[in-house]
Amino acid sequence: MIIRVIVIILAFVCASGAAFAGMTTRDKLLLLSGGKSVLFGNPAVDLNFVSGVYLPASAKFTETRNSIATEDDAAGTWATFPALALRRTTKGHLGEEARTNSVRNSAVTGVTTGSPGSVTDWGLPGSVSGLTQTVIGSGVESGINYVDVNFTGTPTASQYVVSFDTTFFTASAGQIWTESSFVKLSGGSLSNITAIGLELSVFNSVPAFISNCTTAAFPTSASLTSQRQQCSAIGISGTAYVQASYFINVTTGQAVNVTLRFGWPQLELNPNATTAAMGFATSPIPTSGTTITRAQDNPTMPLPAGSCTASGCSVFYQAIPEAPNAYSTNEFLGTVNAGSTTNYTGAYMTSGFTAGITVISGAITQANPSGSVTPGTSGKLSVYAVPNQISAVLNNGTVATGTPSGIDSGFTQLNIGTQVGASPCNCYIQRIAVGPNSLLVN
Repeated sequence: MIIRVIVIILAFVCASGAAFAGMTTRDKLLLLSGGKSVLFGNPAVDLNFVSGVYLPASAKFTETRNSIATEDDAAGTWATFPALALRRTTKGHLGEEARTNSVRNSAVTGVTTGSPGSVTDWGLPGSVSGLTQTVIGSGVESGINYVDVNFTGTPTASQYVVSFDTTFFTASAGQIWTESSFVKLSGGSLSNITAIGLELSVFNSVPAFISNCTTAAFPTSASLTSQRQQCSAIGISGTAYVQASYFINVTTGQAVNVTLRFGWPQLELNPNATTAAMGFATSPIPTSGTTITRAQDNPTMPLPAGSCTASGCSVFYQAIPEAPNAYSTNEFLGTVNAGSTTNYTGAYMTSGFTAGITVISGAITQANPSGSVTPGTSGKLSVYAVPNQISAVLNNGTVATGTPSGIDSGFTQLNIGTQVGASPCNCYIQRIAVGPNSLLVN
């Protein structure tokens, strides 16, 4: 029975010789088996960023990001990485585009405790309209700098606002801004609070309010790291400023007693988004008195000789996307290349891991498997190129193909989560493997 099945498969391969020309019999059989984007065999390079185990064991990474950066691990604890250091935790390597946190004091330095108390550069409502404000203190939870603020009393106003920065930041029509913050219910209750959440407001030059986005999300007593809220707004005609704040709507005349924990608030311009649906918060950028820009991640590693050859080159990626599927800018999971964008093989994602790609002398060939990966979940994509065919498969889906003009035999470099200094993946890279043989199936 086994011999008969092999004969049938080989007969199908021979009948489809034109489609698979240039591939070895073993690779033809692997491709015909249905395509699962998981590793098999012995790749020349296998970088497991979750475990920190690398093949070759002597793998050396070069990172050109010239700023600090943060990343959470699998347990949700955040760490800060210095400039030129590869970001890696048990969640993988986080690679992101450049962003600036406009909130000048997200690390909540300069806290004055008491009633009402204060936080440098923040605009707290104070003790007003029936509510007494008390800044209880600051601290660190799961690596996140926070401040606790209590509001108690019988309110005579219906809304109270915490401004994460008293500055109105310059903005313009068409820009996409995203506000984010960790928020936790650290004491009291939400009784008689009718609505609560982030509010990113857009103003004209007066300044007068034009529009906003809100989260209207009730915080809980769960861990601070599990409660990061975000919302994105677009500047429309007449836009001159944006401001990040937090609103608390209450029932007037009814007692309120609530303590809120605010951690690492952020306001960032999305440089590559064109609609609010494309907006998203990147990793927190701690600030203490001034705005700070986190540079783009661009780690690379030299490829061992023979990792990719003129007769075959395969790359496997496992990653967790960060940007929403509405985001339309190409985000590269990585490429093998010779240090330029002229010739390379790799993969990128729009709407979640959608394309394997090979470029020869500037001529682009893509293989676009169906399906997508939901932001925040792990997906696997394999790309295999031979001189006249590129194949790609997403997770356990159908193999998609394209027809390139060839393969470059001179690849010397692996770009991790980028395409030679551009188009970062905005994702957690969990694993990358490279080899001259197909990595499509196990």
